[in-house]
Amino acid sequence: MTFLGAVLIFKIIGTFLFLVGPLLLLPTSKLLQVMKLPREAAGMTTPFRYMGIAYFAIAFGYAAGLPSIAMGRFPWEVVTMGLISNIGGTGLTFYTKGYQRSRFSLITMIFTGLVALGLIVACVMGEAAITPF
Repeated sequence: MTFLGAVLIFKIIGTFLFLVGPLLLLPTSKLLQVMKLPREAAGMTTPFRYMGIAYFAIAFGYAAGLPSIAMGRFPWEVVTMGLISNIGGTGLTFYTKGYQRSRFSLITMIFTGLVALGLIVACVMGEAAITPF
């Protein structure tokens, strides 16, 4: 296991647990409750389902970095994607104070913030981030 590999695996597992699962699998009534939306918004949950599909695809993007690490190559394209996604998501949730509106937003902000921090540390570590410990 490498530091960067651990960060990517943490991101993949967390993405399925905190994002893909709830956004795709929760019944509409529970999704509305989690997102703090009124019952009248039941017909407007499709964009959340699309987000679930997008997060599913992003998780596969992170997984694509694991073979590169196994071959001793730092997956800069995956790390760049992760930095943009996680810093952007954390920053947007913080800036809009979305974390105050729902526990779901707070949990995802903390999660994406931790992943962003891990990716920044991996960049600073350079080759050491893909060296097994």
